[in-house]
Order: sequence, then structure tokens, then C-alpha cells
Amino acid sequence: MRYETTTRAIPPTVLALAREFFGQHYGLREVSATPRSVSFEGGGGGVAVSARGTREGTAVEVVAREWDYQAQEFLRLLRQAR
Repeated sequence: MRYETTTRAIPPTVLALAREFFGQHYGLREVSATPRSVSFEGGGGGVAVSARGTREGTAVEVVAREWDYQAQEFLRLLRQAR
């Protein structure tokens, strides 16, 4: 499933939060990263997070396989960062 939101957090901060949330908290393994995205696998699925700056803040996209609840929780955390 694909999810989107915007936040005031800058893209590097969004990706750092994704590493903490999915990597450290849930134990998913980071499998790829670019300056604008990070991907994780584990538990029979995976999560990809991308962030890009816009005029309104940072647009965040999360694509989840088997980690939909956690993806939605992550986006809720980002919305609170507004």
C-alpha cells in the first residue's frame, strides 16, 4: 500500500526518523538508501520511504508490504512534527 503526507521536517530528518522507527524500533534491515529515500526489509515484507522538499514543506511517500499499520503510525508521527 502507498501512503503520503507532508511535514515541516526536512528530508534528511524524515529519513533519519525512518531509520530509527523502522530500523531500530522494529528491527527491519536497511537494504538501500539514496539522499532522498531509504528502504527496509524484514518480517516477510518491506517499507520504502522517500522525502522531497516542496514549497509547502516536505512531501513524504511510504510504500509498505506487510507493514501497513506501522507505515501509518510513522506518518502520524511525521504529522505531529508540523
